[in-house]
Amino acid sequence: PWPKEALLIGIRRGEQEVIPHGDSLIHEGDSLVILTDATKRKYVKHQIEKILNELTK
Repeated sequence: PWPKEALLIGIRRGEQEVIPHGDSLIHEGDSLVILTDATKRKYVKHQIEKILNELTK
C-alpha cells in the first residue's frame, strides 16, 4: 500500500527517466521522484522504506 500522502511522479533509471503508471515496476537501483507535503516528508520516507523492507524479505 503506497502512502496516500505521496505521489510518485518519476522514476530515474540510469540515464532514463520513466513517467510512472499504475502498472510501473520499481527496479533495484531506481531513484524515485516523490511529491509530498514538507510536513509529511519523514512519515512518507518511513512508510516507503517499510514497503521496500517487506519486499526484500
